[in-house]
Amino acid sequence: MESRPVFRGLEIATFALLVAAVLALLAVNLILQHHNRLLTNRIRSLSAADGPPLGSHMVIFRGESISHEHLAINTATNGRKTLLLVFSPSCPYCKVNMPVWKAALTRNKGVNVLYVDLSGTATANCLQSSGLPPNFPLMSLNPEERLLYDLRVTPTTVVLDPSGAVTGKWAGVMTPSEADDLERLLGKS
Repeated sequence: MESRPVFRGLEIATFALLVAAVLALLAVNLILQHHNRLLTNRIRSLSAADGPPLGSHMVIFRGESISHEHLAINTATNGRKTLLLVFSPSCPYCKVNMPVWKAALTRNKGVNVLYVDLSGTATANCLQSSGLPPNFPLMSLNPEERLLYDLRVTPTTVVLDPSGAVTGKWAGVMTPSEADDLERLLGKS
């Protein structure tokens, strides 16, 4: 019966070690959350630099059709907004954005769309299989045109107002709040 205090002492020591371990895990978790926020903000600031600058004009958009014909699309012809969807069929992040793009186009039927394939391998079938309407121009850009329009990253989403001015741009996978911003910009007259 005298061994009881020893067990009691072991129980207290074990409990103290468990509490210390839990506190250490909480501290590590808080540190990792902080680093995650820092990295997310850094990535966002880097991707904010991708794409054409807000306010710049992209009235005549030149590229090549999927049948290798030269295209020159005037984005300011009919008084409607234009949505540039920059993608590559093999890009997994583009596939994540496709439902966001589809929803935006479904709710904003009066928007012009220009699909820009940076890989040069897209077909109308890849648009249909993703649920995107294939009845809009699909073009690819050569390296000089990519630099000219500052479109080097997939996926990139760009909204042009009826005059061809860039009013919104997002590079990478769109967050729910960015998808809401896209909807707001497309729906705003």
